[in-house]
Amino acid sequence: EGWLMGNKCSTVKGKLNGVRWHHLYAGLPNPLDAKFRVASALRMLKKLRGDSTGKLPVTPEMLRTVNRSLDFQVERDVITYAALQLGFFFMMRSSEYLATGGVFDPTRALTVDKCLPHLDDVPTDDMWAKADSLTVLFEVSKTDQNRVGCTRTCYATQTDLCPVLGYKLVRAMRTDNGNWRGDQPLLMTNDGWVCTREWATAVLKAAALDCGVAISDFATHSLRIGGATTAAASGKVDYEDIRRFGRWKSDCWRRYIYSARGRCKGMSASMATA
Repeated sequence: EGWLMGNKCSTVKGKLNGVRWHHLYAGLPNPLDAKFRVASALRMLKKLRGDSTGKLPVTPEMLRTVNRSLDFQVERDVITYAALQLGFFFMMRSSEYLATGGVFDPTRALTVDKCLPHLDDVPTDDMWAKADSLTVLFEVSKTDQNRVGCTRTCYATQTDLCPVLGYKLVRAMRTDNGNWRGDQPLLMTNDGWVCTREWATAVLKAAALDCGVAISDFATHSLRIGGATTAAASGKVDYEDIRRFGRWKSDCWRRYIYSARGRCKGMSASMATA
């Protein structure tokens, strides 16, 4: 994995943890117990490969760059808008709302019946067009191996960047065609095309190119990173709230958010006068 395939230490550890979990789930002993040479090899691999560089966060300006290229009379563009808004504001992992390689997992990813609009904090499926918030069910996710599930709610922003607006646009487009069933993927056009991870990545890379930044630094995970980074940069969201909303088990999310330049304002003066 490390030498021949070129994977980094974190990737190898993730795969080993997957092997471990399946053994324990089947009632077998932990295959990594007392494997001291494995730990030693992983430490050396980390020295050789270094830490993962990760991706850069999507910014609100990048999302607006995408919006300017969309035609909301085209169904795929409506789906694209909704996908980026949901991924960014709900800080989702790609598998939780997108198909991968053309394959959609209805258990893990968003279906129509996992999204419930609210008006004044009251569920209102009949008056969805007037909804001011959207609650999403995460039936199962990476950090929820016991499949307990959880919900998260985003409120309407009243701006051009809004997950509730994205939901309304998709629902209006599909309801008009009688194509709104609970078991269907949420991010699907009337002809059956489902938004994929590859499609969303291509859209983000095109926006990065328009913004003059390296396209290799952006992928769908940039939406999750971007949502967390933007919430932190706003200065109005507590770090613990970000961790809980993004469904991180620990503070590992702090490793890949980027600090806003403005947060450093006054720091040098404070140091100089201390």
